[in-house]
Amino acid sequence: MDVISPMSAGQGEQITWTLAVVNNGPSVAPGPITVTNVLEEGLSFALASGPGWDCSADGATVACVHGDDVVAGASSAITLVTVVTADQGATISNTASVTAADAI
Repeated sequence: MDVISPMSAGQGEQITWTLAVVNNGPSVAPGPITVTNVLEEGLSFALASGPGWDCSADGATVACVHGDDVVAGASSAITLVTVVTADQGATISNTASVTAADAI
């Protein structure tokens, strides 16, 4: 999983994160596959989507579920848009995790 973000953004501006789920193999990762992203203080949820992903947010926790298998060597991306609520000059980071029936 890779999280890619812009280098800086001000309060009230959006940050678009690309969450890339990659199956490095050697076997199929059986679905459902769940990506969980708990937004740290200083970020609020705007939207999340990706082909084959069903995304929702409950407070600061964003969860995206992909019901299909991901074959070895394949990848799938989720676009996560957040709004900066932190004060100017604050450092913001974002971490996501991925789970499947078997490790990917």
